[in-house]
Amino acid sequence: MSMPTWAEIGRYLDDHRQPLLIGLAVAELVILLVVALRWFDRRYGLRHLLRRARRFLQAVVRDLAAPAVDLIRLRRAVRLIADRFTAGDPVADAGTVLVSAGRAVRDRADCWPYQVMLSEGRFGVGLAGPGDLPEPGPAGSPWRAIGARRWQATGPLPPLPEAPEVPDVPGPPIIGEHGQTGPLPVLVGVAGDELVLLDLARSPGVVSVHGATGPAARLAAAITAQLRTAVGTRVGDLRVADDGPALDEALRELRNRPVTVGTRTVLVCRAPEPSGAARIAELTARDSGLLVLVSGYLPGSRWRLRVTSAGRVVAPELGVDAYAAPVGPGLERAGSADSPPSGDPPRGARLPSRLMIGPGDGRPDAGTGATPPAPVPNWADEQPVPLRPAPPPTT
Repeated sequence: MSMPTWAEIGRYLDDHRQPLLIGLAVAELVILLVVALRWFDRRYGLRHLLRRARRFLQAVVRDLAAPAVDLIRLRRAVRLIADRFTAGDPVADAGTVLVSAGRAVRDRADCWPYQVMLSEGRFGVGLAGPGDLPEPGPAGSPWRAIGARRWQATGPLPPLPEAPEVPDVPGPPIIGEHGQTGPLPVLVGVAGDELVLLDLARSPGVVSVHGATGPAARLAAAITAQLRTAVGTRVGDLRVADDGPALDEALRELRNRPVTVGTRTVLVCRAPEPSGAARIAELTARDSGLLVLVSGYLPGSRWRLRVTSAGRVVAPELGVDAYAAPVGPGLERAGSADSPPSGDPPRGARLPSRLMIGPGDGRPDAGTGATPPAPVPNWADEQPVPLRPAPPPTT
């Protein structure tokens, strides 16, 4: 093979001038890019930049998918609540769990159950009180300690007496301890596949639901609907009032009414003015059978359920961190599923289609046993009792 002459090389370069120039330009650009990248890597760090870019892209994808993910999670939680309430009565199951756990610690006055976590075939209970967590009981007891102040039962609970006596339930006095006795559990959220319920009978008298305005109001409305279904059994008198004249009237009636032993009264209202808050504190201190549910922040309340804008209810002092947004829709769906074709009232209608917290709403009828109020003097001339904040309960 003969070597090409310079004339042949010149003709080849002349015939392929354009491709050769493009190749040389690309090579120069690659060299410049490599030099620039090495300088940038030494000056700022190329790997750090790539990590930041990856995190940024992941955040963009996560934000774009968040509405769909939230909708799927909400529908799944709503279906979970509806299925549980359609198949059975989680509120009654929670009451049984609370009584069973209370009997397990009947010898301990410094420890009592207040929270229930229900799932398929498993029951969890939260314990409060200044004492140390006691042992669940003898070897035959279904309860097992699973963490700090948490018990769990995976088997069937032992049979309970039809009418347990008050001394069998340890801890502070339950509201209405001589009449509407026993627990008053209400659903406040969902944690995974567990329903989270709180026993309002163990509350110190005032429970406030505050945080993001819309989600907090919806949770307070769902709790009110559950309390409405308990009227006549676990609740003797339910009053729902606004923070205006209706609340003043309700407070006058409660203040003038004599304390009835054995009656559990529940007042639902929005966050009152400081004078109204002082009157509520005075009434709850006078009547241990009075429970006040406040839709809004009330200073001095030891049970505070804070609801975030994402629909989660958080109460660190109570050990509550659950998804509260599906509570109302889930109960409403369960009520719709249980509606019979006839005109009879449905068994599972635990949430009305429209629930308002306003003047006159939820006023008990004659069948609830509420006594008509007697004339009372105007409170405008009275000095409000200062509200004394109390420390949160030890959980």
